Amino acid sequence: MESAVSYMKDSCGMTYHEIALALNRDDRTIWTVYKRSLQKKVQNKSQDKDQNTGEKQ
Repeated sequence: MESAVSYMKDSCGMTYHEIALALNRDDRTIWTVYKRSLQKKVQNKSQDKDQNTGEKQ
């Protein structure tokens, strides 16, 4: 569901309410799922940077 919500929010520019209607979920659930996906993206980027700096040394 994270992938679908992220795509709908980022690429299609849909609101949380529109996504909730399309997926038959509560608005608050969509908000939570989207925020978690953003946290994972940030975490993955920091891990990638850590791995890249380790390889250069």
